[in-house]
Amino acid sequence: MKLSIIIINFNTRALLQACLQSVFEQTKSFDFEVIVVDNGSSDDSREMLAQHFPQVRTIFNIDNLGFAAANNQGIQQAQGEFVLLLNSDTEILDRAIDKTVAFLDTHPHIGIAGCKLLNSDGSLQPSCEHFPKPRDYFFESLYLDRLFPKNKFIGHFHLTWFDYSRTIQVDQVMGAFLLIRRSVIEQIGLMDESFFFYAEESDWCWRAKQAGWQVCFFHDAQVIHHCGSSADAISAKMLVQLHESRNRFYRKHHRPGTASLARLFMMKGAFIRFFLWGFLAIFYTLSFQKNARAAAKKCRSFAVVVSWYVGLVKSEGQKRLRRISKNQ
Repeated sequence: MKLSIIIINFNTRALLQACLQSVFEQTKSFDFEVIVVDNGSSDDSREMLAQHFPQVRTIFNIDNLGFAAANNQGIQQAQGEFVLLLNSDTEILDRAIDKTVAFLDTHPHIGIAGCKLLNSDGSLQPSCEHFPKPRDYFFESLYLDRLFPKNKFIGHFHLTWFDYSRTIQVDQVMGAFLLIRRSVIEQIGLMDESFFFYAEESDWCWRAKQAGWQVCFFHDAQVIHHCGSSADAISAKMLVQLHESRNRFYRKHHRPGTASLARLFMMKGAFIRFFLWGFLAIFYTLSFQKNARAAAKKCRSFAVVVSWYVGLVKSEGQKRLRRISKNQ
């Protein structure tokens, strides 16, 4: 079999249905299988799959195992020469999967490839990144990468200056659409399940590059990534998880001193954003502006992140690892 497509679902019934429909409509060049791993959904995703997509292989978990662990379940059952990790909130456009598989097929030195991601309105979405340096977190905390998007020094992490009209080697691609060779997985191993959510694809790309493989952004294929456009609106819980995963990535792949410096920049960034959004919330409230509620919500979210840094709260990933250790 040429390709195994693995989709993780958690209460995204409507998005999942649209995603699967686009996969079967737009993928025609080879034999493939689709494996949906459901992370304990409480909606009617199971019934929808049984009714509309009986050809899809399914794995139903009782609890939310996280992105890496659920993908590993699918990978271990996959039979394809290539494995595609695909978000349930994506829609395939213009034979994107066919094109990306063909691209990898003709470039044997490339181990992982991603494609162009679009927002729901068709605008461009960040689709690849550099591995971050500690200073990048400071620039990010002050929104300097947004204020100076063409500056390659400030925009290093998120590649805000990147030319998406060409195919080029990068450090990492997004997990919303990540195509990897089975031979790469056999060499570097499965995803690291200590990453509950966020940075697991960064870890995978890092390990692939360390093993001598190239990671590439392929410009000639594109998909819609619906929820990717709402990254600024993520919950406080997920914001904490983002910081926990970024710190975990640095501890795993860098020297202790570098990891400590990165943590310091991330923690300072969380404090800066907490005070920034708190000031804006007060200012908007006193001036009767409609943005007051949104600013207050962001202030509360970063207050939770600050609480995590000082040890008052745990991330979802930390809670899961604790449950696992208790059950062993």
